Amino acid sequence: RLPAWTAEKTCNYTGPVDVLAAEQPGATLELEFEGRLVGINAIAGMDAGMLECAVDGGEPFTVDLFDQYCERFHRPVCRVLAEDLPAGPHVIRLRIAESADERSTGHATRILRFVVN
Repeated sequence: RLPAWTAEKTCNYTGPVDVLAAEQPGATLELEFEGRLVGINAIAGMDAGMLECAVDGGEPFTVDLFDQYCERFHRPVCRVLAEDLPAGPHVIRLRIAESADERSTGHATRILRFVVN
């Protein structure tokens, strides 16, 4: 947990903001939730990485946090990680991937909040 995190180049938000953050490949987080959809509100920027996600011990899939705007500034993004799940309790495992977009300067994940529906 990083309280009052901020970046020099920002768009659509003004820091500082509290985030759950990790920058090293292999860093892992598990979240128990109840619902049919799970996602994250995160801060993506020049060093954004990729997340390997697995729901309920299933096959991992990759979510790339880096996009065309990341080369210029940090900003809030929303990524749906899993949807159309059976109603009920679930566990999602997030792991920072070894790989990253070739334009990214790192592997960072900075989560503002989780979204569950």
